[in-house]
Amino acid sequence: MTGNRKRKWTNHEIELLCKYYGIIPVSDLAVILNRSINSIHYKAHQLGLKSTYPKGRLPKFIKQLQSKVFHNTNKT
Repeated sequence: MTGNRKRKWTNHEIELLCKYYGIIPVSDLAVILNRSINSIHYKAHQLGLKSTYPKGRLPKFIKQLQSKVFHNTNKT
C-alpha cells in the first residue's frame, strides 16, 4: 500500500497552485509539486480554481517563459 498514500497539501503548495493553475500546464505543475495530475485537478476543483486559457492556447509570452524556465532547470 505504499503507492497509495495521500500527502497533505502544504500552504506553500496551495499558494503555488493558486498562482499558476491555468497558466502553467497541469503536467508541469505535477512535476513541480511532486503530485499526480489527478491530484492537481482535484485540489484545483476543491479550491474553485479555473483556467483562464483554453487548453493549448496559452499566450506566446507564457510559452516562451515556460521554455526558458524548464530549459534552464534541465541544465543543472
